Amino acid sequence: MAASRSGHETMENPALDSSRPIPPLVRKTIAELRPGLKHLHLRFIVVEKGEPTSTVSSQTIYPARVADESGSIELVAFDARGEALRPGDICEIRWGYAQPRERMLRLFVGKLGQLLRVGRINMLYSVTPDMSAPRPWDDASP
Repeated sequence: MAASRSGHETMENPALDSSRPIPPLVRKTIAELRPGLKHLHLRFIVVEKGEPTSTVSSQTIYPARVADESGSIELVAFDARGEALRPGDICEIRWGYAQPRERMLRLFVGKLGQLLRVGRINMLYSVTPDMSAPRPWDDASP
């Protein structure tokens, strides 16, 4: 963890390339998320953290249930950023994206995204609606 210019802790992303143009952020609530949205900026609390799994390419995936005042969703974070998440953390995601996987909408940090810890525990949230509940999204993902 390192402090950002704003004083918040940032979960480092070594893949972030400062030579690329930065896309404009789209601020959303969890209930507003839809498949295919990207460049997302959200603030949420980590409600629970799931068990990590490994990919074929030796990355570690850390799922976490996150929520804001509008609902909840499963967040997928990789490697050190996911490992640093703790229940009760209030975080912001910048340049995230929403994609369905296994018929469930999920929020991803992405390799160009940022995950910032901005506080602890003090946030009102709702776990309903569950935006990661299985839905018949129009995709052919496994």
